[in-house]
Amino acid sequence: MMDHTMEKTNSKKKIVWWIAGFLLVAAIAAFFILKETANTAEQTDQSEIQTARVRTGEMIVSTSGNGVVVSSNQAALGFRSGGVVTAVNVSAGQEVKEGDLLG
Repeated sequence: MMDHTMEKTNSKKKIVWWIAGFLLVAAIAAFFILKETANTAEQTDQSEIQTARVRTGEMIVSTSGNGVVVSSNQAALGFRSGGVVTAVNVSAGQEVKEGDLLG
């Protein structure tokens, strides 16, 4: 009876040691994998850094593109008499009031 109990105890001890060994090997492997990943990330970050000398001056930024301008509002206008606009006597951005002569 004692031998059977000892065998169970030894068997449990073996399982515990196997699990402990496996966990130790897994922890060591994870350490080296994470260390290598961190080193690779540092090298990548350093290679992406760019420096430039600061200077004063004019900076020209421009862009161009093609497109269609569409009004969000539309109005139908009707007039009692027709005609042709021959002159506009105000400049762009100038403020006008009701009743001012535009042409």
